[in-house]
Amino acid sequence: MKTHDPFGPVEAPSEEGLRLDRFLARAGRGMGLTLCLHARHARCVLPERRRTHRAPYCLRIKASHSERCIAFDLVETHRALRSEQDGRIQTCPFGVTEIAMPVMADGQLAGVLFAGPCWRGKACPAGSGLVPVRGRQWLEDRRVLLRAVAREVGFMLGAAAAGDRESRRERIAHWLQQHATEEATVAMLAKHLSLSPSRTRHAVRELFRCSVGELIREARMREAAHILRTTPLPIGEVAWRVGYADQNYFTRVFTRVFRVSPRIWRRRHALEP
Repeated sequence: MKTHDPFGPVEAPSEEGLRLDRFLARAGRGMGLTLCLHARHARCVLPERRRTHRAPYCLRIKASHSERCIAFDLVETHRALRSEQDGRIQTCPFGVTEIAMPVMADGQLAGVLFAGPCWRGKACPAGSGLVPVRGRQWLEDRRVLLRAVAREVGFMLGAAAAGDRESRRERIAHWLQQHATEEATVAMLAKHLSLSPSRTRHAVRELFRCSVGELIREARMREAAHILRTTPLPIGEVAWRVGYADQNYFTRVFTRVFRVSPRIWRRRHALEP
């Protein structure tokens, strides 16, 4: 299911997105401003109303100047907040004032939180839906409040990302266990994860601190060790069962991993009859 958004189509809200939506709604009511969030976590899909400012004035601007809005909010502001950890009070190219605050999770920029939209002029445009600014201190007070909100959002996004990483790690480990004795490839693992091969390589490196090839090799060696420990099969048969046609090559790889040859490993670890 897709919904319409001035910044492009968006998926239906995720469970994480709805949880954040409820939290930001409460925080916004306390501040007297609307909060929206640009979250970088893929599983956190927010409702439309929480992705961008949706005051009538903003929607009119976005209808004809969406590219400039995207450049200001998604590019310029995100870039600036990498070095402005306390956030900033800013005015967009179309006269709307907002408070922008970086959201950090696990030491990384996980998103940007916006509070507004406000108007600093003498009188708000008719029917604009913009909140009149009551002075510089009024904005500064809300910037401090938004910083506390951003910390809590960071905890929530960090927990969601950790769950996502653990789930993917478990899926990769389980797949490797099932395919350790087959001709497992990056393309096969990528298809299982619904990722591109390059993204799969990056995910494995991030989660396991090694390459896909190294991970597959370790899974095969663990399976080989199990077979050696629990069966009397010849070394060549064990090699073939874990995907190695060349027994000598299998022996070199096994020895590099376990520091002893398959024959010695079996003698040390074989189960008693």
